[in-house]
Amino acid sequence: MSRTTTAAALAAVAVLLPVAACTNDPPPPITTRTTVVEPTATVTVERTPPTETRTRTETSRETVTATQTRRETATETRRETATRRETVTQRETVTERATETVPVAPPGQPETSPPETPAPEPPPEDSPSAEESPSAEDTGGTTSAPGDQPLALTDTATYGNGVEVTLSGFERGTSTDSAAPENTALVRFDLRIVNNSSETVTPSELSVSCAYGAEGRAGEQVFDTAAGLDGPPDTSLLAGRSVTVPIACTLPPEETFVQIEISPDHDSGTAVFAGEVP
Repeated sequence: MSRTTTAAALAAVAVLLPVAACTNDPPPPITTRTTVVEPTATVTVERTPPTETRTRTETSRETVTATQTRRETATETRRETATRRETVTQRETVTERATETVPVAPPGQPETSPPETPAPEPPPEDSPSAEESPSAEDTGGTTSAPGDQPLALTDTATYGNGVEVTLSGFERGTSTDSAAPENTALVRFDLRIVNNSSETVTPSELSVSCAYGAEGRAGEQVFDTAAGLDGPPDTSLLAGRSVTVPIACTLPPEETFVQIEISPDHDSGTAVFAGEVP
């Protein structure tokens, strides 16, 4: 072998030795990193399916609708209740008025219609005229029951339950500026009620109607607080007691004949007083 070949071989061996040495080297060390993870709270998020969400929304809407419906129903019920109460009140009022208008007969007695007030009959041709009728000063003391012939102005009317009514103290006058009606010519008198019955009488139910003149024109009851004409009292009149009430009715100065109809309460008839006022 030549020197050139030997040198080339040696060069090749020298090149391969480092490669082998590198190939046989142990692997590089592996570096390990340790990460410490601290425990944390686990939050679980549940996702509601869209279908279930829609169902809950629809249920909520139905609940709100049902609540509104119940409220509307309750409102209508209250309105109907109020309407029924008003209807019952109106019926009771009508019944009370009917009871006040038509007296009820006591148990065991047949019901009778209320006595009708007889219309004043014109005087016969041979009887005294209206100008010759007895005056309030010339009459008195006669007792009569309602439904009979008209009484004189100062007579006493005795009703079926024992209540007595007497008129007295007739005098003319004029109402004040604060009266109803105001500044009007009138006739004033005292009305005395004596309760000879066994029950309590209510003077506030007193009814007074006036008429004047030959044609029987309707007069008007005068209320004048300044003159003490306040109408009947609101208190009750016990059995055996009496009360005097000042009353006034319109009466033009040129008229002298007056007719006064008195009913002490709703259950009694009507007595008619008539005569001349000076």
